[in-house]
Amino acid sequence: MIITCLTEDDKHLLLEKAITSLSSGDFAQSLRYLQPLANWRPQDPFTFEVRASTYAGLRDWDHAINNIQQVIRLNPDHADGHLCIAIYLTMKLSDASPERFSDHHALIEEALNHYNACLERDPSNRTAWLNAAETWLFIRHWDDALSYYAQCQPYINNTASKLTREWIGCLALALAGDPIAEDDRQLLSDQSIRLPEGAHDTEQVRILLDELQNEDFDCGRLEQAREIQHEFLQHFDSDQALAQP
Repeated sequence: MIITCLTEDDKHLLLEKAITSLSSGDFAQSLRYLQPLANWRPQDPFTFEVRASTYAGLRDWDHAINNIQQVIRLNPDHADGHLCIAIYLTMKLSDASPERFSDHHALIEEALNHYNACLERDPSNRTAWLNAAETWLFIRHWDDALSYYAQCQPYINNTASKLTREWIGCLALALAGDPIAEDDRQLLSDQSIRLPEGAHDTEQVRILLDELQNEDFDCGRLEQAREIQHEFLQHFDSDQALAQP
């Protein structure tokens, strides 16, 4: 699409078409509508959010992050902007198929800083709480993961999130070598609780567990963590449950 001169109406029409394509999951088409607007710098966060979501759909994390940074520039108190950057940073690392999360402390700590920035602005954001607790696992801070697991309990108010919280907490307990009570894994054991595909990304935990195995991590702790991972995966109504050993 080559457009040499755009009126303000043209720009808003292209943006509307990009949003429609984004909503239908056609990220490539959304990007085609956005490309003529590359030099357009409206002073509203929403336009940059649309761009970020489009690039995220295409798994172009650097461009997604750059656009969310513009959102935060325009609105420093935008809690979801910090949440998105944290998620995009972690997904960027995951897509790079790292052999060792422990080689990427700076990136992981940057993600944690953004989760904390989100929680400072929105203390009840359960996604930030759960993701931060999980992210602490990647750099072997089991106690910090357990701290976030404990702190977030008042904000976890639906069954799917409660199950996810339990999975993260039990992983942290297992890897720390702490006992896991039956009450700690009550929801994990209830296979009547079903999760839709994409309810939570479990690939990063798989990478962590493989990394620990390659490092000859304590066999008993790792075996228990793998049991918890397997039990969580059985709740998914998709091929996700079969995607990991």
